[in-house]
Amino acid sequence: MPVRTADGADLLLPSSSILVHIGPFKTGSSSLQMALQSRRPDLLEHGLLYPGTEYRHVRPIAAVMGRGPRGVAAVPEQEWLDLLAEIESVGAPRTILSNEGLSTAGPRVIERIVGDLGSERVHVVRVERRLDRLLPSAWQERVKSSNETRAYPEFLDDSLTADPATARGKRASFWAAHSLEKFLDRWRTVLPDDRIHVVVSDDRDPLATTAVFERLLGLPPGMLDPTQRPNTSLSWERIELCRRLNELFDERGWPDRLRRRMLQGAVVSGLRAVPVGDHDTRIPPVSGKRLSRTAELSDRRIKLLTTAGVDVIGDPEVTRVTHEPGSRDLQDPDLPTAIAIAPVVAAIEQLVARAHRRNEKRAEKANPA
Repeated sequence: MPVRTADGADLLLPSSSILVHIGPFKTGSSSLQMALQSRRPDLLEHGLLYPGTEYRHVRPIAAVMGRGPRGVAAVPEQEWLDLLAEIESVGAPRTILSNEGLSTAGPRVIERIVGDLGSERVHVVRVERRLDRLLPSAWQERVKSSNETRAYPEFLDDSLTADPATARGKRASFWAAHSLEKFLDRWRTVLPDDRIHVVVSDDRDPLATTAVFERLLGLPPGMLDPTQRPNTSLSWERIELCRRLNELFDERGWPDRLRRRMLQGAVVSGLRAVPVGDHDTRIPPVSGKRLSRTAELSDRRIKLLTTAGVDVIGDPEVTRVTHEPGSRDLQDPDLPTAIAIAPVVAAIEQLVARAHRRNEKRAEKANPA
């Protein structure tokens, strides 16, 4: 299929379609999901079902995948079956499901999802973002949400020295979700090319991606407002603090459920609430030899987008990364030092100790001698 322009009038999916949006992470998924959630009743008036009640479909997708976020109890399969029942009972002209966890789904899960939803109805869509801007955002999100312990330079080196098409293991974990090659290989086993969609994100226009989804789903222009979700990026110093706390949890062997509640809940929320100070700095951009490698991978991805034969919406050129051969190779930036790690560690240790004592008392009451 030829690459289509993002403002084309012919993007509307056929009636009875189910669009499965898989992200991946840090490509504007949360903004889209919150826009969908905030207009749920209105969407149905325009023939679109966004099933469930949460802002994204984490639990039902975790149920069908057999795994969810670390620190969260297993989700019973019934929650996936309930989602299917809602789709069937409503019978809307179009339906959209959205969860970034599906960006790492393997062939068995993909086959199950497409089969359960109806192989003749399913379309899949993912968003491609410029790689040099994606990498810093992805590292930050992994530290906040995926227990990442690698420092920023190490994460970049692991990601950029790997081959996106064949990368395996933690060293190349970034590509599990973000490899375009892997995405095409996985979904082409169950869907034809004309039902595999790739939306090209233009970072210069935050409204463009949601506008494409409006056209795909038959919604009025401007109905999905991506600006209602505030920018939740943290400074490098604050993310480095979270990374060191991840190291602490690993060293102490504390359970993931406590990490999720204390680090991902209380600490990250608290850091977001504190105003930016003079010592706060942005996560450094990709530079030097790393930028050169990023440009190579960018060229490769653009070529794949223009030749793959799936439905590409938008201009792949807006994701091109450039690197001047004669530009200075920058030194690795120093890790942030303006971090009061000791008091935070002490506070977390006290909280964990209290949690353990409460759990022990509950166990004693439940199982008296």
